[in-house]
Amino acid sequence: MAALGLYFVMIAVSAWRWGVLLDAQGLKFPLRQLMGSFFVATFFNNFLPSNIGGDVVRIADTAPVAGSKTLATTVVLIDRGIGLLGLALMAATGASLMRRMAGPVGPALLWAGFGIGAIIATPALLMPESVTRLLQPLRVFHAQWVDERIGKLTYALTRFKETPAALAVCFLGAVVVQAILVLFYVAMLAGVAMHAATVWLLALAWIYVVLRYVHSYIHCTYNNVMHRFAVFGMSMFVLVVIWGMLAWRIIELARQ
Repeated sequence: MAALGLYFVMIAVSAWRWGVLLDAQGLKFPLRQLMGSFFVATFFNNFLPSNIGGDVVRIADTAPVAGSKTLATTVVLIDRGIGLLGLALMAATGASLMRRMAGPVGPALLWAGFGIGAIIATPALLMPESVTRLLQPLRVFHAQWVDERIGKLTYALTRFKETPAALAVCFLGAVVVQAILVLFYVAMLAGVAMHAATVWLLALAWIYVVLRYVHSYIHCTYNNVMHRFAVFGMSMFVLVVIWGMLAWRIIELARQ
């Protein structure tokens, strides 16, 4: 059930991250609506052969307010790209920390993939006009239609260029999404491996699980965002304390 609770947190953070990008485009959506759309999208992602179905749902849900399918699609694609960069960063970091357990794809390749992704994304976000020039050859198919889409795409990228804080926060959210699902389990395994499973650690672990239950209950019932956020904050504080105890245990072992 703790895993289920963490999954709900992941969905909430993902929806919030999507909302940050929409807000950067001047589009206001309540978090509850975005989470509902994200749950529907997740269903299609899990039961269709690819993740495209879920993205189509998110685009369809936001396009009417955006007034443009191109704008809604651009936001979803940027969200996807930032999420992929967050995943690459976490994978590269994990592989670097656990070299002995690294699989066929070592940390060097993962860091290279992250670097290449960042290099590709930077010009598109900092120099939207470069994307415009790159897409100009498509005008041979239908000049007016392509010009309209390129114009809307350039507008969206320009808005992102003017709001770098939104992109930074979205990237941080992507990293949190990747990390949050494993931190609790890593902490428990580390505690067992280091013989640090004290009464206090076990008590904090159960408090964390209970808070995840409470968070899920609030979300599935009256769904007050502030109450849910408060419980989420408390659970994250408990997780930080758990990791603090493990860090202290590591220091003790190093002194022996």
